[in-house]
Amino acid sequence: MKRAMIVILGILNLCALVFAITQYPKGISNNQKLIEVNKAKIKAYQKQGKELKVSDYGKELEKQVAGINLDTIQGDLRKKLTDGFNEAYSTQTKEDFNKNANNTRNLLGASLAGTVFNNTAPTFSEGKAYPKVEKANQVIVSFGKYDVDKATLPVMVMVDYKLPDGFSKEGFNLNQKALYTFDYNVKNKIQSDIRYQSLVVEGGTGSHEHE
Repeated sequence: MKRAMIVILGILNLCALVFAITQYPKGISNNQKLIEVNKAKIKAYQKQGKELKVSDYGKELEKQVAGINLDTIQGDLRKKLTDGFNEAYSTQTKEDFNKNANNTRNLLGASLAGTVFNNTAPTFSEGKAYPKVEKANQVIVSFGKYDVDKATLPVMVMVDYKLPDGFSKEGFNLNQKALYTFDYNVKNKIQSDIRYQSLVVEGGTGSHEHE
């Protein structure tokens, strides 16, 4: 009888051992699955947090540019600058300059107009006007990336123009190009960091920059 019980207990222990061995990997597998699920949840929460931050930034950006229509601002600027530069670079006489100066200044803005007048206004000697320019062939206005923090819009104006025929006797290329750049504050409409650059020089090509 005792011998039979020992055999039975041995069989039960063996079964228990086999059961434990077979169930142990399943326990590990279940734990691994749980870990993977938790990792997935963490990633989901992190992604949600990032999306929330991007969304919050977008809302803040909307607040900062609220009431500012860049398309309209750029359209208005392009028209005024194009008209103003065409007018300034087509002024040859004292009468034309005196007649157009105020309108040109209103179109370009006082600060920019001052720089443009230095390059286009006729010079006077002994009661006679000597024009610096003959006409504008083309005016191209382009814009850089809007700075939200400073509320400024970079502006670039390329002017293709013709010099009076008399300049050819002095070795000048009659077809010249000029580049004007500045920052435009869309809120107070103030121009800053105005720069002028001549892209074609006497007798050839080159560039000179002025502030």
